[in-house]
Amino acid sequence: MTSPIDLFKARFDHIMERAQHFAIYVRGREFQEMGKTEIEALLDECRINKDKAISSGIENEANAFLAFEFMTRALIEEFKFCLALKDDDPDSAWDHLVDAQNHATSAMKSHAVAGNLNEYIRRLDSLEKSLFPQSIFLSPGYIVKESKCSICGTPYGECDHIKGHPDMGQLCSRIVTEAILREASVVCDPASKHCRLLKFEENGVWRNAFTYRVVKEDIEP
Repeated sequence: MTSPIDLFKARFDHIMERAQHFAIYVRGREFQEMGKTEIEALLDECRINKDKAISSGIENEANAFLAFEFMTRALIEEFKFCLALKDDDPDSAWDHLVDAQNHATSAMKSHAVAGNLNEYIRRLDSLEKSLFPQSIFLSPGYIVKESKCSICGTPYGECDHIKGHPDMGQLCSRIVTEAILREASVVCDPASKHCRLLKFEENGVWRNAFTYRVVKEDIEP
């Protein structure tokens, strides 16, 4: 008997493959908007199936549909990345590309059904390196005083949930609720690529780190 995961995957792969045909910068905007809309509808299906599996207490299915959900989110963000570049908004494009990378990585952590995304992640990484200048990343150094589990809400470390591991349709994360900031360091491999320098000073003028355009300084009222 074919499992619900296999039944959904066959249709999922067909829709995703067709949509990825338009997740290329030079494709027409109208096709990318159409592809994004189709994938957003597929995202709703992923959520519905995940919720059904959770209600039935079937963890393997719940985690599989969580992985489908993350894969779908990754492609949606890739479409947003392409559209933001067309809108001459590289800062937003960067954020969408990083979100696509993060969602793809989360999908692989969620279930084996997403175990073949290495090539896709490498492609996203190549887009980052070929389209954007080298970014200067920052990483905060802090002492965690209190944190909790994203799944059960108990103090992190006092439950059986493990950061980065799936549990009944959720990916566990450690939520820091109280910390003491000690420093901010420049790093090459940050925990979050969203944490980067947005502008730099050159000859007394502030410029956008991506576009090189002059950035107006914030003036206090």
